[in-house]
Amino acid sequence: AAAAKEIKEQISKSSSQVQNGVQLVGEAGEALKRISDQIKAASDIVTKIAHSASEQDTTLRTISSSMNQLDAATQHNAAMAEETTASAEALANDTEELLNLIRGFRVSGASQSASLGGMAQQMRRAS
Repeated sequence: AAAAKEIKEQISKSSSQVQNGVQLVGEAGEALKRISDQIKAASDIVTKIAHSASEQDTTLRTISSSMNQLDAATQHNAAMAEETTASAEALANDTEELLNLIRGFRVSGASQSASLGGMAQQMRRAS
């Protein structure tokens, strides 16, 4: 009877330890599920960050391309402004030469001379 009592106590103790082990395994399973859920959440966040970074890269490339086009247009406009300035200076020089030629004409009659002088004055003001 003592042996049976000891076996019963051992079985009861083992059963208690098994129940404790089952509870610990259940808790470990729940902890692993929480860890898995947190890893998935972190993975989702990293995926969103990567997607946003890709969108920003595309936007920055577009901005860079637009800036390059703007730079090219600015350089083209500057070159055209220089050409326009050079043409205006050449036109002013040609106008001055033409005025000098007109001054050299001698026309008989005061009204014609005055008319040429008036025309020379108008051309000088226009330049």
